[in-house]
Amino acid sequence: MVLILSVTPFLREVIEGKELMGCKPDNCPPLGHKPIHKKEGVRKTPRRSARAMALGRHAADILAAVLAEIEALRQLGIALEAGASRRLAQLRDLGIPYRPDDWFGGPLNWARRKAYSRAAARLEGAGLLLRITEPNRDRVTHVQLTAAGLRRALRLVGPRADLAAVAEGLGRTTWGKELAAGLTPRRRPESRNP
Repeated sequence: MVLILSVTPFLREVIEGKELMGCKPDNCPPLGHKPIHKKEGVRKTPRRSARAMALGRHAADILAAVLAEIEALRQLGIALEAGASRRLAQLRDLGIPYRPDDWFGGPLNWARRKAYSRAAARLEGAGLLLRITEPNRDRVTHVQLTAAGLRRALRLVGPRADLAAVAEGLGRTTWGKELAAGLTPRRRPESRNP
């Protein structure tokens, strides 16, 4: 799979074992910003398909970013299922952390942050995304794809999506087990001739 998006710094720390070792940002070596799904010679900004344009640029970007994060969950293994830390437990139980700054390359200005926030609200209104907010505020902390959102994200990303990684990543979460079951190919029963 080749996605242009990078994995958030939190997931990179967990994948590299720093979260499990109890490293804090001040005593861990720097990670650098190297996406795990990037190949040399790939355009930084992919061309938009007609489906992406109909959905809206920011909404399509969010769907692709969440799908990339779900693929990365595969690498967390048993640590995610066990909820080895508070952040891993939240990832397992609540969804993908909503971090447009990390998804789209650094600090976003107010206008872009607001555009992504509105796009996430539109996606939720269309039934493609579920936004998890803080209890006493309307601040989005985590997002989850719905079944329709997962289908739309897979169509949007196309053959670059690794279905096995997506299914395994979703299967490691409490919120994505049903979605993962829908992704696994069903085997046809073999007919027996007596």
